Amino acid sequence: MPESSELVRWLIPAIMMTAALGVPAALWWEKRHPRTYPGSAAHEAALQSVQDGTAPNLAEWRRMPTSAQAYWDEQQLKHGAAVDAYDAALAARAAEERARVNVLFRP
Repeated sequence: MPESSELVRWLIPAIMMTAALGVPAALWWEKRHPRTYPGSAAHEAALQSVQDGTAPNLAEWRRMPTSAQAYWDEQQLKHGAAVDAYDAALAARAAEERARVNVLFRP
């Protein structure tokens, strides 16, 4: 059985050479056969909806009747107000706790 130093002498360069050749090969393969953003029609539509604004899909938004758009807007505003109220309550509790700690430790 070979010594461990002999094994390390050949194993580490083999790993380094595999990485040095494997990374460019993987990048080349991904460029030739993309998996993440294939440029399909659905992907292009998603990109366009993002570039149009913040709505998840503005093509659907434009097809919605104005009453449905108004209802969706109201729901989003109510949700935002609820989140803001919750954040304000957390901030008030944190300020109260800081004041209590200051009174206890800094008379």
